[in-house]
Amino acid sequence: MAGMAGAIQLAASQDRFGAAVAGALGDVDGDGLNDIAITAPWHGVLDNNDGAIFVAFLREDDSVKDSLRLSLALSGGLSFMPSGYQ
Repeated sequence: MAGMAGAIQLAASQDRFGAAVAGALGDVDGDGLNDIAITAPWHGVLDNNDGAIFVAFLREDDSVKDSLRLSLALSGGLSFMPSGYQ
């Protein structure tokens, strides 16, 4: 997918980013374009490898304009962060 490497930053190549992709999310951000979810099952904060789901907000040309990382927070709850946040 064009533009993905610039919009979604991962901590390590072994995160297994793209192990599953779901294109049936619909328009999550309200811009009239479908968005997708991408898994990274070994992505982790502080090397805990809990996994993460990235929601990619797409442009008309299918490049990624922005993204959101969903993962377990250190407190045990669900964390929502812009994907570039480390």
